[in-house]
Amino acid sequence: MNNLFLTYASWLLGWSVFCASGAGLKIQPLLNPRSHILETGSVGAKVAGSTDRAFAAISRAWSAQSVAAASEMSAEELATASLTKATELKDMSSQATAQANVAGIANEDAINAVKTMESSASETVSQAKEMAVQRVQQLLASKYQELDTWRKDVLKDPYVQASRAVPKAQEPYNRALNSLYDRIQSYQSEIASTARQATQESEDAQTVSDQAEAKMQAGDIIGANQDLQLARSMLTRAGDLAHNAETLQASAAEMNNMVPLYYSAGLAAVASADHEGNPNSMPPFQMDPNIAFVPPPR
Repeated sequence: MNNLFLTYASWLLGWSVFCASGAGLKIQPLLNPRSHILETGSVGAKVAGSTDRAFAAISRAWSAQSVAAASEMSAEELATASLTKATELKDMSSQATAQANVAGIANEDAINAVKTMESSASETVSQAKEMAVQRVQQLLASKYQELDTWRKDVLKDPYVQASRAVPKAQEPYNRALNSLYDRIQSYQSEIASTARQATQESEDAQTVSDQAEAKMQAGDIIGANQDLQLARSMLTRAGDLAHNAETLQASAAEMNNMVPLYYSAGLAAVASADHEGNPNSMPPFQMDPNIAFVPPPR
């Protein structure tokens, strides 16, 4: 294209020169010399003007060539940009189609979910109420467990603690006293039985002795001696029984003397436990602190 333009410009310049020189081939009319000089000068000026116009045309041609090249580059860039935009538009169209498909699926899922919720609305509300109640109960239970140490350290009733400690402190002394009472009663029963046996043996010995004396007076010496031996053995047995009764009586009396000691020790243990549980002798609480702040029932 550049060569064609140069050829055209050269041809235009040659044609201008030819036109200027071709005027000499014609038969020149007879003119005044002065007029001829003016005309000759005018032709030179025309030739110079044509030359300038030719160069100006060449310059415009070069400028047009540059503009055409720039336009061609712009066209190529525009084509490339158009291809890029077309690719981007295709990608955006594909993405839009995919998003539309996803939106359609999501819409169907939403419609199905709404239908499911509508069909199970009452059951869902009931389950929600039950879950809310269970959650509140779990929350209250966890808070109650968290406050367990605080309740044990702060919400303590010294009077109640002392009331609980006193029976535990008094229990061993009560057991000892009960054991003493049981043994004393058992000893007393045995003493009474032994004393009755001793009395009975003594009375029987007296009866046998009276019989021996009667036999002696009747002349039955052998029978009298046998009865006397029997009476002596019966008196001996009566004495042993009486001695056992006295021993049991002494033991019972000793245990009976221990009763006040155990009783006093039990009172001392009770006083000590009461003082340890309630050292300041605080009165009992007017209300249970564990439920004092519970709101009244509706």
